[in-house]
Amino acid sequence: MTGNPFWRFSMSVYGDRAVQDCCLYCQDKHGVDINLLLFCCWLDQQQRPLQPALLQRARRAVAAWNTGTVRPLRDIRRRVKTVAAPGSNAFYQALLSLELQAERVEQNILFACFQGWRDEAANSTGSYLSLYLAQFDRLDESELQPLLARQRISPG
Repeated sequence: MTGNPFWRFSMSVYGDRAVQDCCLYCQDKHGVDINLLLFCCWLDQQQRPLQPALLQRARRAVAAWNTGTVRPLRDIRRRVKTVAAPGSNAFYQALLSLELQAERVEQNILFACFQGWRDEAANSTGSYLSLYLAQFDRLDESELQPLLARQRISPG
């Protein structure tokens, strides 16, 4: 699963600095999981029929990995960034690389959820992104404007 299309989509969209900034802001302010956010964008771009059970399955599949691996690596990396000690920059870069690898594992888990899912007749309309964002009471979609604009024009 090293080159799954979801990963390629994420790298393309997240390569935009404005998208990165808005995603990181929503992660830090609202607790948004950027990988789930991007997964929802990718599903919408694939024009997948809306099936809330798929999003629930994906959220459950990555919950332990995100909480037990991705977040702790991010927290450590952020703490190390504030320390000006000899050799700390090399250590910071190593942590950054590990965090990216952990993010990629999470995306592989999400992609596996998608691959193992059988489309059934959708009983609701809408988007996966809207469904995911609905859980964040105080998140205003305008906070994600760079992502929303990029998503409309990004290739699938």
